[in-house]
Amino acid sequence: GTAFVDFHEPRSAAAAVAAAEKEEGGGVKIAGRRLAIALAVSASEAASLAEQRSKASLVGGRAKRDGPRDNRNLYLASEGQVHEEGPAARGVSQTDIQKRRRAREEQAMKLKNPNFFISKTRLQVRNVPLEMDQKQLKRVFFDAVKQRATQANPRVLHAKLLFDPTRPDENGKPRSRGIGFVEFAEHEHALAALRALNNNPATFTPQRRPIVEFAVEDARAVRKLERRREGLEKAQRERDA
Repeated sequence: GTAFVDFHEPRSAAAAVAAAEKEEGGGVKIAGRRLAIALAVSASEAASLAEQRSKASLVGGRAKRDGPRDNRNLYLASEGQVHEEGPAARGVSQTDIQKRRRAREEQAMKLKNPNFFISKTRLQVRNVPLEMDQKQLKRVFFDAVKQRATQANPRVLHAKLLFDPTRPDENGKPRSRGIGFVEFAEHEHALAALRALNNNPATFTPQRRPIVEFAVEDARAVRKLERRREGLEKAQRERDA
């Protein structure tokens, strides 16, 4: 439900904000829904504002909160969803509609368990072409961020495909399941990739569009992996000593 629009002239952007704030005429609407429009800020300005808000919220040594803290990043659950009756669903195949429906149900089921949370940097993608390898998948997501934000320097930590060992190819290797995971170093780059690729008919094929969402993780598995990594790093330091 969030988008960015670049204007050639600053006054045009200011006019759009002013039009959205007008009560007369109901502001700016799309499909009957009123839009909330504000001027975007740079990454450095956003970080500065966040720091100012953090300092301002400290009252008497205690953090003053406007609402409950979202430790599980549940606000990201709706990112990438395509409403079946909305304009984004035009041209989407029935197969993809059903896949998206199942993905929403799967996500909702997992998030009922408090041990599960939504990653801010790891994306799950469905409908990956079966012939695409992990290196190509990584390149698709990297390029998507660069095309959306040419000055960005995204770091893709890894890209992983899921394989089906019960379905070997002609060489006896497991076939891809068409599902992958891509992890970025920074949340804003993961978000940019999601918004650029999700439901994009030009990425794979119009009938099999990328279904991209933030991955749901099991906190217990993440902690176990972190402990294992720490153990390996400790053992390495002891060997080097």
